[in-house]
Amino acid sequence: MRKKRFWFLGCGLILVIIIFFVAILFTVAGHFLVYRDPLKKADVIVILSGGGIERLTYGAQLVDDGIAKRIILTETGETAPDSTELESKANLDLLANKYDILKTRINVPRGTVSSTYEEAKVVLALMQKRDWESLVIVTDSFHSRRTSMIFNRIFSGSGIRLSVQPVDVPDYWYHPWYWWKDAKSRQATLLEYLKIIYFLAGRYE
Repeated sequence: MRKKRFWFLGCGLILVIIIFFVAILFTVAGHFLVYRDPLKKADVIVILSGGGIERLTYGAQLVDDGIAKRIILTETGETAPDSTELESKANLDLLANKYDILKTRINVPRGTVSSTYEEAKVVLALMQKRDWESLVIVTDSFHSRRTSMIFNRIFSGSGIRLSVQPVDVPDYWYHPWYWWKDAKSRQATLLEYLKIIYFLAGRYE
């Protein structure tokens, strides 16, 4: 009887330890995706495409804080949600009308992009053309680690200083501490890890 009790206690202890380490693993998995460079003044800010209004809000906030005077938006060729306008045009108008950023200070490079890798290439080409030497990159927090990996690879040897800044606005929906609690965060986290593996395997996206 005593041996059976110890067996149950041992199994219970092992189960608690497993749950504890799984919880730590999940938390670390969320935080690993979030990467932030030191924030310094720059020649220009690029707000990466594909996210929600939070990216635009944070990019505009950085302009208001004096981090940079210019913004780069990329062209995906897709229309904005609930609109017939191209996403880049809708975002440009929003930055100009809602956040009072002069349209002359918003740059949209030629060509359409369909991935972060392609965004990095068109942004580099524009910066070299304009002789800009420093760049702040605004993106979603769960996307910031891979963004840093991609931009640092593309910009390697260019001499351009990069600073990746994940979105930091009130009520932001992604929480790395407990990303597994809602479907949207779970999808974002798992998809991002698949894309990191894809990138490390030499398949750029």
